[in-house]
Amino acid sequence: MVSSIPVPPKVRNFIWRACTNSLATRVNLYARGSASSPLCPLCHQTAESVEHLIFLCPYAATTWFGSRLGFSPNANGFESLWLCLQYLQKMANHPDQMELRLAYLLSWYIWKARNKAVFEHIDPEPEKTFKRAQNEVEELCSITVPQRHSLAMPQTIH
Repeated sequence: MVSSIPVPPKVRNFIWRACTNSLATRVNLYARGSASSPLCPLCHQTAESVEHLIFLCPYAATTWFGSRLGFSPNANGFESLWLCLQYLQKMANHPDQMELRLAYLLSWYIWKARNKAVFEHIDPEPEKTFKRAQNEVEELCSITVPQRHSLAMPQTIH
């Protein structure tokens, strides 16, 4: 499923890493002895698992709900990112997979905003995050395959 969605390779790689629990979340860093606490660096309320980071943190949940998807991760009770993406794929009704593209890009931009908060001390803003993701989806959907040009010799005018 991950490789079939038309998004930039870095986003596909990120989603694959998230689905395999390979992201540097606080839970994973704490388990390796690289973090002093497993708590989420944004909300400080619960352990920062992949699911918490992308869906359940209040910042992430607000971002998802404010997007065009209007998705409320807390209400759906997903146990894993993979199950959530499967749900979103079933929900998708556009042949160009716009909803799933948006879900992948929202996840990516939530991760990027989280990292800016942690490393640059820039507070994440849900509205900016979902607008960035929506703008990128629109750009991806507007890209068209260039038309082939005729190889016929141009006619000369006498």
